[in-house]
Amino acid sequence: MLVWTLHWLLTQIPATLAYHYGRSRPAGEEYVRLGRIEEGGPSWGYGQDPANIPGELSGLAHWLVEPMRLWDGSWYRLTAINWYSPRQSANAAFFPLYPKLMDWGNQLTGWSVETIGYLVSNVAFLIALILLFRLISLDFSASVAKRTILAVALFPTAFFFTAVYTESLFIMLAVATLYAARRGEWLVAGVAGLLAALTRSAG
Repeated sequence: MLVWTLHWLLTQIPATLAYHYGRSRPAGEEYVRLGRIEEGGPSWGYGQDPANIPGELSGLAHWLVEPMRLWDGSWYRLTAINWYSPRQSANAAFFPLYPKLMDWGNQLTGWSVETIGYLVSNVAFLIALILLFRLISLDFSASVAKRTILAVALFPTAFFFTAVYTESLFIMLAVATLYAARRGEWLVAGVAGLLAALTRSAG
């Protein structure tokens, strides 16, 4: 829990401060996409439909979730809302378990799908650290297990575990698969492996 809290603070505080008080790159930096020169604007994932562009989140989500829903978070949001629409064929690259959890959580609570995704990611990462500690402890000392979860939580790209991305859910399910297999719990290992395969292509 302490390692997870340290990870969350070191990720969330800079992200929130940078998003709300920093400045993004100027839109004048042009880039080529599909043979056309375009200028900065909303994520390509939103397409040309203004209804796809998310509004500002309110309350605590405005400070915590909004900085963490960028980049591919827009695709997970669109998949959760529109599922696999033929008009957005690129959604096929984003596997269904995570956006489906976002959709179910939204229906259950009425909270935005991004807020649900944020909660799923953070809770899954906490569980992943616990399972990883137990898995490493099967073969090594508690000291080695502690250093392992510290390395995972503080790795420079570990901020993805806090974002509205599948990384946390996937690492939780992958570690659960290995841990259950090591304990000879093959049914649990199989179910966790199946769910991992529904989370990311690496599954």
